[in-house]
Amino acid sequence: MPFDISPAFAAARFEPLLELASLSPHHLVASLVVLGSIVFVNDLVRTSLMVTFTRSRANHVAVMVLTLFPAMLLGGVLLLGASRYPERAPLNLVFAALMYGVWYLGGTLTKLARPDTEAADVGFIMVGSLITIPCGLLALVF
Repeated sequence: MPFDISPAFAAARFEPLLELASLSPHHLVASLVVLGSIVFVNDLVRTSLMVTFTRSRANHVAVMVLTLFPAMLLGGVLLLGASRYPERAPLNLVFAALMYGVWYLGGTLTKLARPDTEAADVGFIMVGSLITIPCGLLALVF
């Protein structure tokens, strides 16, 4: 059996992942659970990095990148969802706002667990919204 690396084969392997990432109406609950879990685990990883290497510059940069990662992920999800299901773009924007609720919750729980960290940095979460909201508006327009 030869190893098939054709583009159609490669695309078929990523189709279930793309279907989840596009907030499809067929797998909506699974998509939201996966996105919420990614955001929550991201907060846990950020917290573990913050308390492990407290004086590392590289760690600080990694924490800041991980802080903005959910915003970039949600922006990509909104654009992908609008390209696959254009009629659902407004609803997907509402779901992105719900994911921001999960993001705030994760930051707040982290702040309760470790008050000495910058886990619930509302400023960076607002910067994240400046990434996500234009992507959502772009998805609504096009």
